[in-house]
Amino acid sequence: MARPKTEQRDLSLQLEPQQLRGLDTHAADQLRRAILTGALQPGERITEEWMAATVGISRGTVRAALRLLVHEGLVVQQRYRGYTVRSLTAREAWELYTLRNTLEGFAARLLAEGMDDAKQERLDAAYALVVKAVRARSRKAAVEADFGLHQTIAELTGHSRLQAHYALIAGQRRLYHALEVKISRMDAYVDSHAALIDALRNGRAAEAETLAAHHNTEHGERLVRWLEDRESS
Repeated sequence: MARPKTEQRDLSLQLEPQQLRGLDTHAADQLRRAILTGALQPGERITEEWMAATVGISRGTVRAALRLLVHEGLVVQQRYRGYTVRSLTAREAWELYTLRNTLEGFAARLLAEGMDDAKQERLDAAYALVVKAVRARSRKAAVEADFGLHQTIAELTGHSRLQAHYALIAGQRRLYHALEVKISRMDAYVDSHAALIDALRNGRAAEAETLAAHHNTEHGERLVRWLEDRESS
């Protein structure tokens, strides 16, 4: 049986000194990073044997790490095939950006209505990371910063059920961001958020809701077309 091609990759899956983090959580962090940076490609197979040998941990720990990523939606477990990196289809991308429009529009209204100095400080800090990543021309940092900004907005609403539903698609949102940033202008990550941040900071709830509800549409439609082209080729 051919060995998985990941054995030929340097994924930097090296254990660091463990303090409060469990081995399974740490291994999941490393795999997640490899997936989101493209070191592991969509559809690529991950075997317990390969990962255990690469990272130097037991297969039981590897299995626990993989199950965490299955729960997040980054890895798929298939009968007789084991684990593979999740592929995002054009249909799934459409469902994700339209669902995000709904959830994020509601979140933006709630946050704008309840904005205070403490929330504004956290919002500004999250947005500053987006600006910093774009200025540094770091696509990896831009993916994480964009994900973190929208996560912060959801958290600042204080709406636990909204946060729970948003968390259910966290893994697929990460995949979406990782693909989206490949085909988008870096500057668009700042430009597309500027008006939304201003409406949120100044409590303009209706405007914030409208902007957030359409925030993902342009990028989402572009990503769907890109994925459709790949699927048809």
